[in-house]
Amino acid sequence: MTVSTVDREPTASGRSGSGVGTRVATGLFAGFGAVVLTFWVPATPAFAVWMVIHLWAAVEFVRMARRQLPTAPLRGLYLWIPLAGIGGFTLLQADRDLPALGVVLLGFGLVVLGAWSTLAARGAAVEALGSAAVIAFAVPYFAAPALCIYLLQQRDPFLVLLLFLIVGIGDSAAYFVGRAIGRRKLAPNVSPNKTWEGSIGGLLFAGGAAAVWAWLRLGRVPLELVVICAATAIAAQIGDLVESLFKRGAGVKDSSHVLPGHGGFYDRLDATLFAAPTLVACLWLVGFEIVLPG
Repeated sequence: MTVSTVDREPTASGRSGSGVGTRVATGLFAGFGAVVLTFWVPATPAFAVWMVIHLWAAVEFVRMARRQLPTAPLRGLYLWIPLAGIGGFTLLQADRDLPALGVVLLGFGLVVLGAWSTLAARGAAVEALGSAAVIAFAVPYFAAPALCIYLLQQRDPFLVLLLFLIVGIGDSAAYFVGRAIGRRKLAPNVSPNKTWEGSIGGLLFAGGAAAVWAWLRLGRVPLELVVICAATAIAAQIGDLVESLFKRGAGVKDSSHVLPGHGGFYDRLDATLFAAPTLVACLWLVGFEIVLPG
């Protein structure tokens, strides 16, 4: 869950959120909660909490999608996402690695799920294509990151800290660098305030934070880890832009107002939804040994 300051668009009252003090207080509270979950709560109950948080974000996502797909059977996601999370958790507990064929079958299963859910519903036919696509997309979109956080915590809680450092520091640095020297718009049709200068600054600061983490935790800075952290930071920025695109399409500025000064849980998780799976996938490819002490 990112707890940094981001380049949010102003609300109708002229600014996003409830003031700097409220934003900082909420951010500190969220950060403290994430640290407690990571270092003082066992991985299994912590996964249950992360799953609930991601499901809450999915509820906010569905509310946004409803603006474009008012009759689509999207409430089914409140069942499919937890089932996918529990199923993935069960596989991880059994130490079963999914082969390539399993991944292909899983992807096809999501397509079937989206099509079947839409077919069985009584929604408008004009929304059928969007409905099937949203369901197939949203299940891994919200279930996989919670599983990835669990996997990182199970391997080493400090890997969860590494994830949040990359996302949080990269996000904050992108905001401040972009505000100071940003000139070239990164994605003007999606998020007018984001710039290429801010994006590069966020990437560099995220890499620096990861290097400090590696030096303090491992006593070295493996080159593979630098590349992995760069990929994770880029994925985080893409995740942020994807949510901005969805919000712009839905005509909303925040996914909800449940977190004072920060919007909703979806607003806080947007970057992590892409970053967590990217970090886990990269570490799986090169071997988790490069980030484990000893």
